[in-house]
Amino acid sequence: MIARIPVLQNNYDQSVNLQLVSQTYTFRFRYNQTEDAWYCYLGLLGEDPKVKFKVVNGVDLLAPWRAYEEIPYGVLFIHDRDLEYGRAGKDNFYTDGRFILVYADIE
Repeated sequence: MIARIPVLQNNYDQSVNLQLVSQTYTFRFRYNQTEDAWYCYLGLLGEDPKVKFKVVNGVDLLAPWRAYEEIPYGVLFIHDRDLEYGRAGKDNFYTDGRFILVYADIE
């Protein structure tokens, strides 16, 4: 399964619930103006977030937490639709923006 994670434009602190595999997860996205960076807080629906990470391009964002049962066993990454090296910033990281968040199941 491959899923695009919905991120709203011009909403700098938002949450979305998404069913991946057989669990529902809450993704919370917060923009940090000081760092000009996005952070994701991820956990099971109805529970406190299990992990927090900076949303960066070019890596599997879930790799460091693959052993946790509360984290989906898949690959989460930023896709740059311009196919250039870049960074997800305040106004280019959203569902139809230059940078989109994609989850791919690896089971």
